Amino acid sequence: MKKLILILLLIIILAPIALAADFNVDIEPVKSQISPTESALYNVSITNEGTTKSTYKIGIDATWDILSNPLSAYFSGIVLEPGEKTTTLLKLSPPSKSTSGAKRLNVEIESNDGEKISRSINVYIKAIGYGPQGYVPFVMSSLIVEPVSIDPRNKLTAKVKLKNGNVLNLTDVTLELTTRNNLFYKKRLVNLDPLEERTETFIITLNPLTEPSADSLIATVSYLDNYFQPAREIIEIVPFTNLVENKSVENKFLKIESTIELTNKGNQRISELYKVKTNLFRSLFITSNPDAKSLNQNDERYIVWEISLDPAQKITIKSTENYQPLLVFVASALIVLILYYLLRSKVVINKSAEVLEMEEGGISKIKIMLSVRNRSKRKIEHLKIIEKVPNISAYVKEDYVGTLKPSKILKHDAKGTLLKWDIDELEGFEERMITYKIKSRLTILGSMTLTPSVVKFRNPSGKITITHSNKHKLNMG
Repeated sequence: MKKLILILLLIIILAPIALAADFNVDIEPVKSQISPTESALYNVSITNEGTTKSTYKIGIDATWDILSNPLSAYFSGIVLEPGEKTTTLLKLSPPSKSTSGAKRLNVEIESNDGEKISRSINVYIKAIGYGPQGYVPFVMSSLIVEPVSIDPRNKLTAKVKLKNGNVLNLTDVTLELTTRNNLFYKKRLVNLDPLEERTETFIITLNPLTEPSADSLIATVSYLDNYFQPAREIIEIVPFTNLVENKSVENKFLKIESTIELTNKGNQRISELYKVKTNLFRSLFITSNPDAKSLNQNDERYIVWEISLDPAQKITIKSTENYQPLLVFVASALIVLILYYLLRSKVVINKSAEVLEMEEGGISKIKIMLSVRNRSKRKIEHLKIIEKVPNISAYVKEDYVGTLKPSKILKHDAKGTLLKWDIDELEGFEERMITYKIKSRLTILGSMTLTPSVVKFRNPSGKITITHSNKHKLNMG
């Protein structure tokens, strides 16, 4: 049962698609006002819009005689390949007992697949030999459209000029205004005095999203069952683009959230780049959905999105300019810097040296300089500087003017010599220089690396702190 219901629903949904004709028909009058003994002429254009070859036959729903040029078009049908178009001249002759006046006929074109298209045409049969008491209704019409190239956002003006062709009073004459593509429909009833001429003006508002196309404006006039020759004017709906931007911005702490809604209010597809001006710094902190790209143009920097919108389609762009991570980074850097200054050693020691003597192409005597500096503003007391002289060298005892002498000299055969200096105090930002010399027991070839010196002191909180100097490398030459 469920399968049967599903099949019926599919049939209902697909029926309109199946019934849609795959060909198109246009009929244009060549001669539509005739006497009872004449024939009306119409050009019938048929276009095969399907994918297979088809045959089309022409007929009418009245007892009129019908012929075509060529004759085979009516008797045998018209054969068209896919995409092919042809125009046939249709000749319609009224029955012998036809009355005068306007006549509406339905021309039917049927394909070999059974698809049908019907088009209405109006034929006017002139009266012959009537006296004043025998007048038949006859109204002539003409049409003026301003402008003929129409921007659908603007209104257009259509003026229909009507002329009563005889001395009859015509009440409730129907005036209909539409287009071939059925863009709109207007209907109006008017009264015409004998031989009166009058103009009816229509102000027409189109759908702004009407697609660009060529079309025909058609004014049809009828009275009772009489249909008169319609007036036509070729018009064109011109293309235009109109990308409408609606932007909202929400400011938060070090954060800007923007929502941009873009709507295509034009009548054709828009494909373009939507640009927002920025700079290199700001662009580092902008994220968006959908993702944006960067563009440099005329020395200006932009973030851009590729926009493709059909008429009435819209897209929403969300972008965020967020400086909060920058604040976190700067705050973290400041905290690290403050901690560094708070926790770093209050005393620094720097070691340097120079070669005083060379023997047999190698280093024999060296002068070593130690710079001890208090880099805080508070006084530091009871500093001890410890220096290790390698066992391949010997400490040179000399008196140095302006420098401290070691307070202790400890010698060890395997580990070398240990030198100690005591500094009672260092005032804030004070620096002391300690200089001494060593002489190598063996000639040193190449380079020599001096081990770091050590300074011990008690910081203001009472904690003993140990700080090492740099290593120093001596090279020959």
